[in-house]
Amino acid sequence: MIQDAKDTSVQNPKHSREVALEIAKAERDLVHAYHEWDEHEYGDAIQAFQQAWKHAQHAIRDANKK
Repeated sequence: MIQDAKDTSVQNPKHSREVALEIAKAERDLVHAYHEWDEHEYGDAIQAFQQAWKHAQHAIRDANKK
């Protein structure tokens, strides 16, 4: 998911910052998700995984903007 966002070429350089910020948010949420999982807080972990996925999708969307 995050790797897909990183592998997506930015079509318009003016969106590079947006893409980078979304990827950073996705990575942060993924770290949080694994921490919550390790703490057996599965509901919180699932929400954090979902947020990471959303940010990765936003990065891909922004990368594809012309």
